[in-house]
Amino acid sequence: CLEKLSLKGERWTVKIAFVVAKDKLEAFRVGNITNEGALSKYGWRRGEEESELGVFGIDPKAQG
Repeated sequence: CLEKLSLKGERWTVKIAFVVAKDKLEAFRVGNITNEGALSKYGWRRGEEESELGVFGIDPKAQG
């Protein structure tokens, strides 16, 4: 997306987060990561992509 917009990676920090229902959080797993190193120009360490991403649990019931 950043490349398509002609934005330089040096100016951006790319974060990836998965938001999962709390009752499914314990069983949630990230599948095989392909193309390791593709995010290196955004500060991600090659081969450590899985440890860099975030997984967060939320209560899916509507509040209000």
